[in-house]
Amino acid sequence: MAISCVGTEALHAAAQVERLRLKVLLEHSQETCRRLASAHQHLLEVVCRTRELVAVSREARRVRQDTGGRTANRPRDFLQILQSAGFTEADLPAITDKLIEVYQTATACGDDKAVALIGGVLKQIGRHIAWELGPRQAGVLLN
Repeated sequence: MAISCVGTEALHAAAQVERLRLKVLLEHSQETCRRLASAHQHLLEVVCRTRELVAVSREARRVRQDTGGRTANRPRDFLQILQSAGFTEADLPAITDKLIEVYQTATACGDDKAVALIGGVLKQIGRHIAWELGPRQAGVLLN
């Protein structure tokens, strides 16, 4: 009878250890779900901002076409379009960082449409920055 009592106690101990392990796994799973939900929300915000930037890019293209492609007014036009979408020039570094992240994700996922779209927006931002800074300050090597 003592052997079965020891065997029962061992089974209870093993069951308790298993319950604790499952509890830890459940907590870990719940934390992962919270993080995924947060990441999903962040991604939705980035996609929304990206759509706004695409609208800005399209408007910039329209303005360029309407002005016959004159480049003298480009920085001002770009800033006006940016401001019309609710952004300021101070937002450009954060917007650019997020767009780069989304671009890399789209590239990794093989989403060619998103890569082309976001790449176009990044190109517009790059042109604006290059226009404002000039090639030397932007780090472009000149011959």
